[in-house]
Amino acid sequence: TQVLNVKLLAGLDDGTALLKWDAMYRSRSYEVQLSTNASDPALWKTLDITTEPMMNLHGRTSGQKCWARVRAINNVNKGPWSDAACCTIP
Repeated sequence: TQVLNVKLLAGLDDGTALLKWDAMYRSRSYEVQLSTNASDPALWKTLDITTEPMMNLHGRTSGQKCWARVRAINNVNKGPWSDAACCTIP
């Protein structure tokens, strides 16, 4: 199933943000992708795979809009991508 309640929040420091989402039952991990333009499929790049339902982002470009999406991974397959969340990086 789709990961829900994905939020991308501007961080307190320049170049930072906090990405969080609802944990999914039976998910082993989550794949996180970022983009500078959500409507261009070629710009989505995998940032990391994590077991936690949140991620601190560092080293982003200040003043730039950033989109993030997440999908759950279990023993069988990968789920669909979440809706994209967006913020402007401080």
